[in-house]
Amino acid sequence: MLQEFADTVVDKYPIVESEELGKYITTCVKVCLLMSACVPKLVLLSPEAQLGTPDEGQHERVAFDKKLYREYVTRGPYVAFCVWPALCQSNDISVLCKGVAEATQ
Repeated sequence: MLQEFADTVVDKYPIVESEELGKYITTCVKVCLLMSACVPKLVLLSPEAQLGTPDEGQHERVAFDKKLYREYVTRGPYVAFCVWPALCQSNDISVLCKGVAEATQ
């Protein structure tokens, strides 16, 4: 039933860029819909999600959490950018698959 719902959503909003890109995005949408239906829900956790909403003009640095992410190229105490988000269970943030993030000093 959920698969049919995912197919309906994808059919309602077609992707017209290219056939290969359309297939990729369609599959991503289906996976996200199916992840949200799991109990407990699965979430993609990016380092930016750990911060609250900063005030305008203020930028907070995110500490690099080695329990959630692997270093991409460089090492350091802070996150420069997220390459791939971590896959976690939403109820207790159990890490199912570590993400990848670039670290910085």
